[in-house]
Amino acid sequence: MLALALKLLRRDWRSGDAGLLVLALSVAVASASAIGFLVDRVERAMQSQAAELIGGDLMLRDTDAVSDDILNQAAALGLATNRWIQFPSVVASVEDFRLSSVKVVQPGWPLKGEPRIADEPYGDERPAAGAIPAPGETWIDPQLASDLALKVGDSLEVGAVELSITAILSFEPDRGGGFYSLQPRVLMNEADLAAAQVIRPGARVRYYQIFDGPRWPEFKAALEDSLEPQQRLRSGGEGGNAFGDAMERATRYLRLGSLLAIIVAGVGVAMGANRYGQRHQASTALLRTFGMSGANVLKVHLIQLGGLTVLGVTFGLIIGFFAQFTLIGVLAAMFPGELPGAGIKPIFMGVATGLAVAIGFGAGPILRLRDVPPLRVLRQDLGTTPIALWVSYLTAVVALGGLMVLYTGDWQLTLVLAGGGVAAIALLAVLAVGLLRSLGAARGWGGQTWRFGILHLARQPKAAAAQLLAFSLTLMAMSLLWLVRGELVGRWQDQLPVDTPNYFVLNIMPDEAAEFQSVLDRESIPASPLYPVSRGRLTEINGQPVRELVSKEQDLPEALERDLSLTEASQLAADNRIIDGQWHAMGDGETVVSVEAEVAAELDIQVNDVLGFTINDQTIEARVASLRTVQWDSFKPNFYMIFNPGTLDAMPRAILTSLRIGPEQAGLGRELVRQFPGITLFQVDALLKQIRTVLERATTAVNLVLVFVLAGGLVVLWVSVNSTLDERIREGALVRVMGASRAQARAAQLSEFALLGGLSGVLAAAGAELGSVFVYSALGVSWAPHGLLWLVVPSAGFTLLVVAGWLGTRRVTQTAPAVLLREA
Repeated sequence: MLALALKLLRRDWRSGDAGLLVLALSVAVASASAIGFLVDRVERAMQSQAAELIGGDLMLRDTDAVSDDILNQAAALGLATNRWIQFPSVVASVEDFRLSSVKVVQPGWPLKGEPRIADEPYGDERPAAGAIPAPGETWIDPQLASDLALKVGDSLEVGAVELSITAILSFEPDRGGGFYSLQPRVLMNEADLAAAQVIRPGARVRYYQIFDGPRWPEFKAALEDSLEPQQRLRSGGEGGNAFGDAMERATRYLRLGSLLAIIVAGVGVAMGANRYGQRHQASTALLRTFGMSGANVLKVHLIQLGGLTVLGVTFGLIIGFFAQFTLIGVLAAMFPGELPGAGIKPIFMGVATGLAVAIGFGAGPILRLRDVPPLRVLRQDLGTTPIALWVSYLTAVVALGGLMVLYTGDWQLTLVLAGGGVAAIALLAVLAVGLLRSLGAARGWGGQTWRFGILHLARQPKAAAAQLLAFSLTLMAMSLLWLVRGELVGRWQDQLPVDTPNYFVLNIMPDEAAEFQSVLDRESIPASPLYPVSRGRLTEINGQPVRELVSKEQDLPEALERDLSLTEASQLAADNRIIDGQWHAMGDGETVVSVEAEVAAELDIQVNDVLGFTINDQTIEARVASLRTVQWDSFKPNFYMIFNPGTLDAMPRAILTSLRIGPEQAGLGRELVRQFPGITLFQVDALLKQIRTVLERATTAVNLVLVFVLAGGLVVLWVSVNSTLDERIREGALVRVMGASRAQARAAQLSEFALLGGLSGVLAAAGAELGSVFVYSALGVSWAPHGLLWLVVPSAGFTLLVVAGWLGTRRVTQTAPAVLLREA
């Protein structure tokens, strides 16, 4: 039995019958393995870059020092650890004082990334080269240096200890991207903490334990189940800032690309296997006439399928392995140093994908060969007895679903794609049958050429519907990936446009505002509005003290851990959006406030609640007029609380804004500080560069995956077209025997492909539009109709299938009909 199967397999390989099935399997495995290699290496590289925002791979925040048990678990997994402590404290120079954010570090900080320091505010920067402030020393940021008129060599009191300023801290890699994390910063050595005597019972202190090493995901999974209410755990690639959001969406897109590549390849295998089964009915019937049982026939073909699967998987792994070097070669230039090496997981996933696709999509047509009747030798109209192919395909869907979950680790994306895919397939199948049945009524339209194409499709609606569904699914997957890519890249480009502010200006006095604005206008500096800011605290909600609403164990929201920057405005900022209530505009004499939505949710604040605020020694009450979302990573001033104009007129206040100073105006920052010595100028160029870098890398990775999936989709379209050519070539030969010219035969063939392509494009556009609703939701992208999609995809389907059909059916006009009929 084995010898016969191998002999038949060699014959099929020489004749080319097995080539399409092996090609389709190779595409499936190559797609899964190449994208798997790319995703695996890029995810690890991007995670390493993203980890710089927290100083390591994983950060655990707590209100107390992390327990020894947790540290021992990390050590057992080979993770490096480091910690830093942060708390608000009043620091003083000889003549003045400021409330600042004090960061206490120890040797080895940070585990990832590198701080930069300078000798004067806004001066030339240099890497810290692994150094931190020595005991008895401190580094301060430019904001505090300007506020207290300090320079390198001066002294600064932090609690009970006096520290010498030895550098200006111009950049911290783990400071984060939120504007309100940019309070005046003091960096000191942990060796001086006890002498400072600033941490006392009841103090708002946060301990940040950083972990770094290859096994951090395993460590994170173990910690997540035992976190206490006040603890927060996050990795660098998680959301919460522009870098993390981009990283998260890019990762999900790469996974989406791999899932769609597997689905597209499965369509190709199903079409290739169907052609293989049809071409082997005659030889199978011959074996049955020689007395071979149906069970032995099945064994022979299963051995052949196994051999073809081995060939397809082997070729696919080879193609995928070398293809990922090409993809990585394009991407490597965008990452500093070398990308992480290739892992073995994509190899196993490639093999598993090949087996799942071969068994699920390829076994069905081959199983039907068991029931080929011996009389098929004499009567070609006799085929196999119909069996429930949907059982085989359902098995394939379940197998692929499990494979997708194992491959991506993303249940939500897999379920969304599976649910949307099932809905899209059902819709496409219904529409395909309906469209093909309606073609019968349209057979009188157009010329003779189009009537031939219409009649051929309408005569075999089931076969035509299967082809139409296969083409539509392939085009739909390619279109969906293109749509999502456009939304993500556009969102990233809009997130940090070229004119994104790179300086924040604080402490402009009200009597300087007009002159400051005139300087900006004169120098043509783009800037945000000038916002009046008063420092105050939210103290009451509907007459109840806030401290009674949130216990220490619940971890106070960030808005309550410090004084808030309160402002007033008559116009809603462009990057804010009202989600409840109404914007207050100028107001009608009543004191009202607009509250940021996340803080409102944490404190259960609703529209029309009354909030109490303390500003210096004064107390005001305001009714909540609206709740709004805020784009914190826009690098423009944003606020938790915005009052109606006039509310803060009697309060002490300063002016805040953000502006863009281009490279050609590099000295303008110092000029502003000289002209307005009381202002604080905070530069965020380094942070912008850090975020833009990951966005560029994410965009390149997304584009590479899209190109690879599109290339795979084109191959699958070619396989699908070629799997249906036998019948078309035979009919073309008959048309020529009946007297049709070569041009007429060619036009008749191409009209059918044109109809299939156009209809497939329409169905694919409908499926992609429907699927995008589900996928956009999973990726956190807002959905809108895509009008251009309905023009581009049908045109692409028309063009691709006409070209593929022309290439595949050239023999109809180049070979004598008698030769074609003998071969058929």
